[in-house]
Amino acid sequence: MGVEPQSIEQPLDFEIPESKIMLAIYLAAPEVDNDRRALNVFHGMRRGKKEGRWLGSCLKGYINTRDENNRPVIAHEGGIKEELVKSAFNEFAGGMYNIEELRKKLNKQGLKCERNSFWLLLRNKGYIGKVFVPAFKDEPAFWVEGLHKPLIDEETFYNVQDILEGRKKNLPNKFQTVRDEFPLRGYLTCPLCKRTLTASASKGRAGGKFFYYHCSNGCKECKKAMVLNEGIETYLSKYNAEPQLITLFGTILKQELKQNNSIGRKEIEAIAKSVVKLK
Repeated sequence: MGVEPQSIEQPLDFEIPESKIMLAIYLAAPEVDNDRRALNVFHGMRRGKKEGRWLGSCLKGYINTRDENNRPVIAHEGGIKEELVKSAFNEFAGGMYNIEELRKKLNKQGLKCERNSFWLLLRNKGYIGKVFVPAFKDEPAFWVEGLHKPLIDEETFYNVQDILEGRKKNLPNKFQTVRDEFPLRGYLTCPLCKRTLTASASKGRAGGKFFYYHCSNGCKECKKAMVLNEGIETYLSKYNAEPQLITLFGTILKQELKQNNSIGRKEIEAIAKSVVKLK
């Protein structure tokens, strides 16, 4: 192409064959320097992770800040995102929502997550104060205790893992999830075939949505959701409970769910130990 590289500070005379040696040094030195800087950054980040520092993208519900030595750390946000992340774990551990419906619910409240991102959020041990150190050469990957404070307690976190991995017995199916438009879905049966009614929305000509309960077996049984919802509300309004009893019932229910999950984990650990002994 007729292009000739030159050093501004030390120009080369290419009529001298030995000048090519200096040219090679001039061209290689910056590349070597870049590689050395990259390696220093890599080892510095790895050392920071081993110390328990969360490096990289900040976890949702946390903010990037500095410690007393002006080194990077993450801390609780103390705002709406922190509360929404807590709700994500607590509500999913309670078994009332499947993962997609909970994601959509929290998305409307301000926790913006795509499907895969929400799944990874619920899987992330960073929320119980851990930091992941990836494998490097002969050193395997491992988790260390982080310098940041946990946002979720370990019992709730591992309850969520039990659900995601199918170990929890009361995993909700598609009819046990709750939507404001279909609170009765899964509790109504078709008068013709006796199968459980499902629910869906139909779009009108003007663009509005109309909600219906209908049979999943193809029967023509179809009822407006609003009519049935209001009917059950009217019926239930006849029965009033003291606020103290409602609070007590909620507490008992949560304790029962936690106890069932703890028993399930202990059974799994016992089976795993038995398998190891057999090997």
